[in-house]
Amino acid sequence: MTAMWAEGRRTPVRAAEQTEQENAAQSDELHNKPESDFWTFAPFFEKVDSRSPLVIPRAYGDDFDQVSRYFQTAGRVLGLSIKQAAPLGVRIPKAVWAIILGREPTIEECLAEDPVTARSLRQVLALENEEELAALDLTFAVPLPGGKEAELKPGGAAAPVTLASRGEYARLFARRAATRGAEREVAALRLGLTDVVPPGLLAVLHPAEIYEAVAGPDTVDLARLERATEYVINGEVNRGSGAHPLARAFWEVAAALAPPALRALLRFWSGSAHPPFAGADREEEVWTITFDHSDNPSNLPQATTCDRNLFLPPYKSKEELKKKLLMAMEFGAAGFDPDRS
Repeated sequence: MTAMWAEGRRTPVRAAEQTEQENAAQSDELHNKPESDFWTFAPFFEKVDSRSPLVIPRAYGDDFDQVSRYFQTAGRVLGLSIKQAAPLGVRIPKAVWAIILGREPTIEECLAEDPVTARSLRQVLALENEEELAALDLTFAVPLPGGKEAELKPGGAAAPVTLASRGEYARLFARRAATRGAEREVAALRLGLTDVVPPGLLAVLHPAEIYEAVAGPDTVDLARLERATEYVINGEVNRGSGAHPLARAFWEVAAALAPPALRALLRFWSGSAHPPFAGADREEEVWTITFDHSDNPSNLPQATTCDRNLFLPPYKSKEELKKKLLMAMEFGAAGFDPDRS
């Protein structure tokens, strides 16, 4: 993410002081700027996961007062995106959107990106006697890096979780997992957003609707993905799909896939069915297809999702490539997405 604003850009301080006329001009600009323009606010957000396109406000703790106006300005930009139907390509989790909209997110929404924790909470909720629950030694607090802990409610570190209070614990724990403690930052986003979108309108909207409105179509732009792809042929890096006969065949196969299958390909290749948050052809978003002539053509394609590297054996035809690729996608595209849409 960008570490600082480029010189000459409007700062959040100036944006906060804009008149209604300037706001209107700014909304027009949203239609003419690339999706990544929102990322002038990048220092104030963090990715949910190193490979995930989802982002949440960064928690500033005791320094919040120094940055609150920036989150309010970011909220205004989000509001303009909604009001002007100008998607920003910004993917904020639906649980955070629920909070911004003024309602309590469900446990399922909060932990949609963390199925392991969701399963653990369900196990806690399924316990039927106090002894089993007491053996877990749970309190209304969560551990933080450096040996610290954050209370889920006042006095939570000294409050044991009981059968009577486990529902409250699960709800607070899940919400903390969704916001990572950035409650004030999320509230500031809402404050800025309501400068543009009336609170009464927000109250009737659904998190999924707002997610789609701000993120835009969750589709794979193959042209951008192809531009971002490099090809490793017998250990040498090449650019351009003409570097290898199977490269052009691969893109022809990909172009013929239906949207669900195309998302499955993305999941198999990168671990996520979502396109990169600011486009695949950003300089830091390198995608790789490796051709190894020593590989057995009877093998299925493989992928290392951490570095987005797809390995293709030396298939003799596009038809064989398509058959083997679809098989690999079906049996190997587990990825880390909880929503397997």
